[in-house]
Amino acid sequence: MSQIIHIQSISQVHQLLNLPEPKHPLITFYEDCKADFAAEYEGQKFSSELYTIFFKNGDEGSIGYGRNTYDFENSTLVFVAPAQVIEMPNPQYVKNCKGWTLMFHPDLIRGSHLGKQIDNYSFFAYEANEALHLSAQERADIEEIIAKIVREYSQNIDRHSQTLIVSNLELLLNYCLRFYDRQFYTRTNFNKDFVV
Repeated sequence: MSQIIHIQSISQVHQLLNLPEPKHPLITFYEDCKADFAAEYEGQKFSSELYTIFFKNGDEGSIGYGRNTYDFENSTLVFVAPAQVIEMPNPQYVKNCKGWTLMFHPDLIRGSHLGKQIDNYSFFAYEANEALHLSAQERADIEEIIAKIVREYSQNIDRHSQTLIVSNLELLLNYCLRFYDRQFYTRTNFNKDFVV
């Protein structure tokens, strides 16, 4: 059985994926096609001290997470909390896929409202067992918030930066919570329509 590689920081993620130096020590966003991890990591298991949101769009392939394997379909989000284990797919798949990854360290939200509420976002738990499938409008809403987060951490950091980054991160997670509720509500009502 292979050893689990543990990632402790945003800098370590950038080194592992051969990305440029991070613009912020506690949060990063990258397009998956720009990641370039070595073939030696194919099928390797990883855990980290970071919260991670993967977005995949129309990709073939899967990622091992918890006791499940997630097959990526159109506009799919998968959420991973610190200390959870994922298994990396084929490096060529990562290089060719159309998606992005947002990662942040718990220190970013420590002491904030989001830091106190983060456990309420149950989709970060293994037990959630389901990826979030976004409509075109939901995807646009998510990507608009992501753009604000990236813009904020990419400019000169000032005394307002952390508050604005964390506020937008909380907004992002609240939208995801709404979209999950929609997904389950729609499925429940759809199933009820077919029960006679």
